[in-house]
Amino acid sequence: MNTKVLSLVGGVAVTSGLLYFGSQKLISNEINEQITHLNDYGFAVEKRTKDANGEHFIIALEDVQKLAQSFSQNKATKRIFQDSTLKGTKLGVDVVTSGITVSADIYPVAVPTGDATEEKKKDISDWLAKKVITLHVDYNTLTDHFDGNLKDIDETRGETTIKLDGCTFAGDNKADKLAVNYQLHDFNMSDVQKQYVNLHGVTSDMVYEGENGYIQNGTTSVKELTISVPQRLSMYAQMKDLDFKVNTKVDNKLLSYIASMDMSHFSADIFSDKTELDNFKINYEFAGMNVDAMLEFIKYSQTTEPEELYTDPKGLAILEKMITKETQININTLSLDEMVLHGQKFKGFAADLHISLDETKDLFTKLRSNPMSVIPNLNVASKIKLSAELFEMLQQNPRARMLSMIPAKDEGGYKTYNLELEKGHLKVNDQPMM
Repeated sequence: MNTKVLSLVGGVAVTSGLLYFGSQKLISNEINEQITHLNDYGFAVEKRTKDANGEHFIIALEDVQKLAQSFSQNKATKRIFQDSTLKGTKLGVDVVTSGITVSADIYPVAVPTGDATEEKKKDISDWLAKKVITLHVDYNTLTDHFDGNLKDIDETRGETTIKLDGCTFAGDNKADKLAVNYQLHDFNMSDVQKQYVNLHGVTSDMVYEGENGYIQNGTTSVKELTISVPQRLSMYAQMKDLDFKVNTKVDNKLLSYIASMDMSHFSADIFSDKTELDNFKINYEFAGMNVDAMLEFIKYSQTTEPEELYTDPKGLAILEKMITKETQININTLSLDEMVLHGQKFKGFAADLHISLDETKDLFTKLRSNPMSVIPNLNVASKIKLSAELFEMLQQNPRARMLSMIPAKDEGGYKTYNLELEKGHLKVNDQPMM
């Protein structure tokens, strides 16, 4: 039952995108034109009626590959759609127009059931009849503002209970950008065996560039995510206060991408082995990349097998253009305050890393044929701080014992390493190493 429900949610979410991009002109005599466009996405109108409450459509998904192509040209994505069970999905769409506002309710009316048992087929039929999964959208065709929600769910079928509360979205579609806000108060899926997934307090604000669709800036927060699988894996895991941020800037055709993630607490208990992490942070940046070459590589990757991306001469040539002398890779922050591993508590670590290039000509060709030949062109600066407890634990691992051979500084209970690599010469804490 769980898989079928998730498939329904995914199908409705996909189709809501189609309604959103088509609803701007979905008024009066332009409805027919928009219905014709549905064919481009693999949908066909199976039934259409009109009454005092508005227009009603039954839309069938007939060509899964067209739907896949409308969202991504990536070959891997196409294979996923090809192997999916989406074909045969039918959606009901109730459309009401009021002045400049188009409103619609979207809900599945038929889904493939495959080899499901008769009992599960009946459960699915009941869900469809009750319109348990219904997406509501309002679109202002004058201002291009839209908002809506996914109807709250509180349903039990057999051994599975699904609850969803407070799933809303809103945004503005402009020529130069698309701004979208999402919120989810609670989602819970559980069964009688005490297996469950709980997602609480999700908010997301994203701004997408209008022409190419990359994220200009965005934030996503998750208050709590908990997963429990006591029967099969004897596993319990929880993450609290997750925050993701993304910012993209383009200046003189050079793109800078900055991203960060913070997590206040992570805990896991797998087969009675407890792990805890407190205050994990990472902030990283890719700067000085040629934006035209980057967009060219994205388009190239959508029509190329993943294993060929970095071996095909065409792809390598694009990558060579993407990396410039201004390109930098920076891990500005990578830190963890405290951790518990195998029942033992440690203070954590902090690190940063900065990489730049003196020469970029034939960089990827050199990396493939002889990676060591790139070292003279690399500039690397890094600082690593390991707590004394963590350092001692690492010494027990044969693969990390080489740390004891590298001179470290003692700073307030931490082992500190300052690394510098310039023109092929490596220094650690000002001591030459190569």
